[in-house]
Amino acid sequence: MPGIFISYRREDTGGHAGRLADRLIERFGKEQIFRDLDTIAAGADFVEAIQKAVGECDVLLAIIGKQWLTITDDAGHRRIDNEDDFVRLELAAGLQRKVKVIPVLLQGAAMPQAHDLPADLTPLARRNALCLTDAGWDADVMRLMEAIQPRRRWPRYVLIALGVAALILFSKYMPFRPPPDDATITAAVKTAFSNDSQLRAFPIEVESANGIVRPIGTVPTERDVDRAEDFARSVTGVK
Repeated sequence: MPGIFISYRREDTGGHAGRLADRLIERFGKEQIFRDLDTIAAGADFVEAIQKAVGECDVLLAIIGKQWLTITDDAGHRRIDNEDDFVRLELAAGLQRKVKVIPVLLQGAAMPQAHDLPADLTPLARRNALCLTDAGWDADVMRLMEAIQPRRRWPRYVLIALGVAALILFSKYMPFRPPPDDATITAAVKTAFSNDSQLRAFPIEVESANGIVRPIGTVPTERDVDRAEDFARSVTGVK
């Protein structure tokens, strides 16, 4: 299973990132999903901690919303321009370590252009992005999971060979049996009626033609009619 690092800004796509993480955990397992490095232990070198966590992953998802590029700090400067910005550090570490980086666009966000990014993040602009929408969330997430770890696809000739083998085994151990004839069906339905404590009390005759059964007689309630029909349908060969 691939290790997956989710890089996002809480102010931008925090809710979507959590929703996506839940789906990825269902598919790949909780131990394979990494996010929220703002809980780095006191005294730890956060640059080393980020590089270590990203380096242990196979895939980095760059979650990009409409404000991802433009969010500013208290001084009014873009956070992405700060060399100590967590998101920048995460992405730079992934790109430097040749981790598979997949930009994931949310909220109708556009892919950042190279000239909008710091120099160490310009390779991100060349990565093919996937879009997640609220309306098509399930299908979009499935496409993303396929991009993270493509499911094994059997070659066509293998599928044909498996199909032939299955057919041979089925014919060997499950020989073809013709459907029962009308006389057999009629007898089976009459037996089903006579074995039921309620239906046996009513004078019901049975006619069958090409597997279609027609009970003939009188029962006191609609519930008894339904009961008789259910018993008749339960007999093998009845259409």
